[in-house]
Amino acid sequence: MRRPLFTLIEAVRLDRDLRLIMLSNFFWSSGFMLYSFLWPIYVRDLGGTAREIGLLSSLMFLTMTVTLIPGGALAERWNRKWLILITWIIATPAPLVYALARSWEHLAPGVVIYSFFLGWPAYEAYIAAASAPGRLSRAYALTSAGFSLGAILAPLIGAALLPSIGIRRIFFLAFALFSASTATLFFLSPQQSPEPPRSGDGRGKLASLLRDRRLMTWLFVFALAALGTSAARPFIPPLLQDRFALARPAILMMSALLSLGEVVLAVLLGWIADRWRRSRALGLALASTSLGFILLFTGLGPYLVPLAMVSLGGDRVSLSLSRSIVGHRARSGASGPAFTLYWVVLGIAQTLGPSLGGTLYAGSALRPFYLGAGLTLLSAGILWKLGELRSD
Repeated sequence: MRRPLFTLIEAVRLDRDLRLIMLSNFFWSSGFMLYSFLWPIYVRDLGGTAREIGLLSSLMFLTMTVTLIPGGALAERWNRKWLILITWIIATPAPLVYALARSWEHLAPGVVIYSFFLGWPAYEAYIAAASAPGRLSRAYALTSAGFSLGAILAPLIGAALLPSIGIRRIFFLAFALFSASTATLFFLSPQQSPEPPRSGDGRGKLASLLRDRRLMTWLFVFALAALGTSAARPFIPPLLQDRFALARPAILMMSALLSLGEVVLAVLLGWIADRWRRSRALGLALASTSLGFILLFTGLGPYLVPLAMVSLGGDRVSLSLSRSIVGHRARSGASGPAFTLYWVVLGIAQTLGPSLGGTLYAGSALRPFYLGAGLTLLSAGILWKLGELRSD
């Protein structure tokens, strides 16, 4: 009995700075998940359709991709703590923009500032540098699970508050929690790149990464899975409303189940990744995501929706595990360019996915989920066959 308990304690133990990141993620998710699952429905309330939901989601990923490109270079030159803080500060007012919007077009500025990801490569590199080599997969999985922990409680609170205060006041509460998340990051230790780059060094590292065939193969598979999930995920709340006739508080509660699935899978698959193979753990996460999409379109009734939500928790866990793979590659001294390349490749796929999903949803509500299930299952099969990516 002592051995499993010891293993569980060891799995969730993090260093001080990683605990602060986990706490910050908890506050951020508590704000974000108060409204996240209702946001596509809010777009429809303001006159948008499935195509506008896809368009705004594509704008989000496009902004992320464009701002990530200079972010990779800055992560190698600037103090990473302050890059992270600048990014969080810029994104914090986004819920205020949503609260004041009077048409779906007015949401676009909030989408842009929320998706300002200049400091995200610094955030990724910070975690990679702050974690012990044998605990990297768990560091990514568990700092992301901080997001999930807040996301379990926040939708339940949102569901209770929504009938009495309405969605616009929910946005103001989200702004307060975003502010708490940003304030937490002020206590992080400063962190510089281990070796400040020389002139032209970043281009040399990027060229080396592009010549790494194993890494590029992995990035292609990551992008394939991201295309599938981004085409379907924005349309889960509209599907729950249109096909299963769930009320808005119930839709928020479904998002809590999704986050619960993420927490459970993060601990389990993070442990598997560090003790077996990251490729196999990542394949299992994507297989779980595919199962969630399948359960949504099988037509077996609303009773399978809770199981589908838990299964879809594999989506965010797959992102954490894929980042841990890039983190191992980044230890070779190319952390900024490696994470920039990773997010740009995913960003291109995720920019295309929602617009494609919006077009498919306009024709049939189930089509985005057929695509999502197929691409994630295909990616899971490829990953199961791929060998482990190792640092040079």
